[in-house]
Amino acid sequence: MLMQKLREKTKLILWIVTISFIGWILFDLGMDIVGKRIAKPYEQGFIAEVDGKRIPYDFYRNILYEMMQDSLKKKGELLEAEEKNIEKNAWFKMIEEIRFRKIAEERNLFLDDSTVLFLLMNYPPPQIYRDTSFRRGDTFDIKKYREFILNPQNFSFAVQYENLIRETFPKEIMRLDLLTLIHLTQDEIVNSLTKNHVKYVFEYILFNPYRFQLKEEIKEEEILNYYKNHVEEFKEPELVNLEMVIFWKKPSKQDTISKIEEAKTIRELIVSGTPFEDAAKSYASSDTLKKTGGFLGEFEINYFPERIKSVFDTLKNVSEPILWQGKLYIFKIEKREKNKIFLKGIDFVIKTSETTKGEARTKASDFLRLLKKIPFEKVAESLKVEIKETGLFPTQTPFIPFIGENKEIKEFIKKGNVNSVSNLIWSPDYFVICKIKEKKEGKIRNFEDVKEIIRKKIEIEKKKEIIISEAKRIRDEWERDGKFSKLDENYAIFNKFEYFYITGIFPGLPEKGKIAGILENLKEGEISEPVLFKNNFVLIVKLIKKEFPSQKEIEENIQRYAQNFSLNRFNKIWNSWIKELQEEENIKDYRSYLLY
Repeated sequence: MLMQKLREKTKLILWIVTISFIGWILFDLGMDIVGKRIAKPYEQGFIAEVDGKRIPYDFYRNILYEMMQDSLKKKGELLEAEEKNIEKNAWFKMIEEIRFRKIAEERNLFLDDSTVLFLLMNYPPPQIYRDTSFRRGDTFDIKKYREFILNPQNFSFAVQYENLIRETFPKEIMRLDLLTLIHLTQDEIVNSLTKNHVKYVFEYILFNPYRFQLKEEIKEEEILNYYKNHVEEFKEPELVNLEMVIFWKKPSKQDTISKIEEAKTIRELIVSGTPFEDAAKSYASSDTLKKTGGFLGEFEINYFPERIKSVFDTLKNVSEPILWQGKLYIFKIEKREKNKIFLKGIDFVIKTSETTKGEARTKASDFLRLLKKIPFEKVAESLKVEIKETGLFPTQTPFIPFIGENKEIKEFIKKGNVNSVSNLIWSPDYFVICKIKEKKEGKIRNFEDVKEIIRKKIEIEKKKEIIISEAKRIRDEWERDGKFSKLDENYAIFNKFEYFYITGIFPGLPEKGKIAGILENLKEGEISEPVLFKNNFVLIVKLIKKEFPSQKEIEENIQRYAQNFSLNRFNKIWNSWIKELQEEENIKDYRSYLLY
C-alpha cells in the first residue's frame, strides 16, 4: 500500500519536473538560442532612459568626447578632477539634448538638404573664416573656401560641419523665437532705466537686537511652556547608519610609476641636449607652460616646502621628477638672486588609468555578484574589502559621510529598510555598494537639552518687541521734531548714504532688495515705519533727496540699456528653461552598468 502511494506520487513529481523542463527548453533556453530573450536595456548598450526614450551609450560618449576636446583646446591636458567634472556635465548635457530633440521634432525645427547645402557652401565656420590662407588681401575668398569644401580629401571635415549645422540650427531658431516673444514697450524700458538711475540721498538708523541688553530674566516656567507648546520644533530628523564598500577610482601605484618613468624620459632628453623650452612646448601638460617654454615665475626660496627647497639648494641642471601641488614636475632654475629663484618646469598629470578603473569596477561587480549568496560582511571579509560605517546621520542631510553628495544613495536610503542592500552605484570618482545597518525614527529632544536654545529664542523675541517699540518712538520723534534724542550706541547706529543707486551695494545694510523698495516708495523728507529684516535687525529710513536722471541722460543710455535689458531677460528665461531640460526626473540611469 505504502509503495503504491509512493509510486503514484513519484509519477506525479516526474510529470511536474518533465513539464517544467520542457517549459524551460521552450521558453527560456529556446529564447536564448534564437536570441529573443528580453535583455535588460544596459545589456543592449543603452546608458539611460529619458522620459521613456532609451539612449544609446554612443550618444553619451560622443557628447563627452566633444566636451573633452573643447576643454583640451582651451587648457591643454586636463587634471583628473576636471575630467570627472566634464563627465558629470556631459550627463546633464545628454539629458538636455534628448529633451530638446523631442521639442524640435514636435515643432519640425529641421533643415532640408538644400538649405544645409546653401549654408555649408556660403557660411564658413569661424576657424576657417579666421584662417589667413583663405584670404585675398583683407577679404575672405569664398571661392577658395568652396573649393576646399568640395575637395574629396576634406570630406570628413565637410561632414562634421554639416552635422554641426543640423544640430545647432534648431536651438538657434528656438532662441530667435524666444527673443521675438520678449516684447518690451518703450514705456517699460524708460521706466526701468529711470528707476535704476535714480540717485538717492538718505539717512537711516539700524537697530541690532543681539547687542541690546535685556533687563528682565527669562523664567524657567516660561521656557517650559514654550517647550510644551512647540514640541514638534524639537523633533530630531530620522537617522540612518550605513555600511559601505567604496571602490575608489584613484591612480594606482603602477599609474604613478608610469608617469614618473615618462617624466624621467623627458628629463633624459633635456640632459642629452634638447633645450628645456622645446621640451616644455612638446611635453608640458599645462597650456600655459607650453606657451611660455616652461617658465613658472619668480619665487622666494622659502615659498617651497623643505623637501623641494633642499633639492633646489644643490640643483645645477634638471631635477628628478618631484611631486608638487598635485602634479609631477621636473624643474630647472634659470637664475638665482639672493633668496629668489627664476624657475622653469614641465608638469605631468598623474591620472587613473583605464586599467585601474576597470579593476575597480571588476572588484565592485564581484562584490555584488557574491552578495546573492553570501551576507554583506562575509563578502567584504572574503574579498578583503574594508567596510566603512557612517554612524547615525540625518537622512535629510545632502552629504553622505566619506563620499559627499550622491542622489542615488539618498534615494536608496529613502526607499530602503534595515538590511536593504543597494545596487552598484556609479560616480566619476568611485563605485559604491551600501547596506542600511540601522534606521532610527526622530525622537523629541529632552527639555534639558534644548532649554538654552529656547531661552535664546524667547530672549530675541522680547528684544525685537522692545526694539521695534523703541524704533517707532524714535521715528515719531524724528518726524515731529526733525531730530531725535541720543541713541544708545550699543545697539543702534545712525548713518547717511549720499547718491546711491538701488542697483548698487548698501554697505552694512541687510536685504538690498527690501531697502530698494523702501526708497522707491518714500517721498523726499518722509521717514519709513520700522522694518524688520530676516536677521532680526530693525531699520528706519529718512529719504533726503531723490534725483531722477535727466531727459538727456535717458536718451544717451536708452539704446544700450534696451539691448541689455532684453538680453538679460532672455538669458534668465533661456537658462531657466535649459535647467528644466536637465532635471533628473523620469530618468533611468544605467551608468553603473556601463561606465568605468
